Amino acid sequence: MFLGWVILVTVCSSCSDLAAEMAAALASASNVFKDNKVYSKKLVHGAETLWKFAGGVDDATFYNSSMYGDE
Repeated sequence: MFLGWVILVTVCSSCSDLAAEMAAALASASNVFKDNKVYSKKLVHGAETLWKFAGGVDDATFYNSSMYGDE
């Protein structure tokens, strides 16, 4: 599916938010491919590496919620 617009990233000082989003995507993909243990572990490793680059802060420090209604 093509949305009709493209955003190019050309300059990025730390890009922690982008790295955190990519880490979340890789971690999620590792669940999709959990039957392929080798590939799933590679995805988890990539997610952990990106998470460390992003700062690796526990989200509960900033956002502590136990309800789905506020999403």
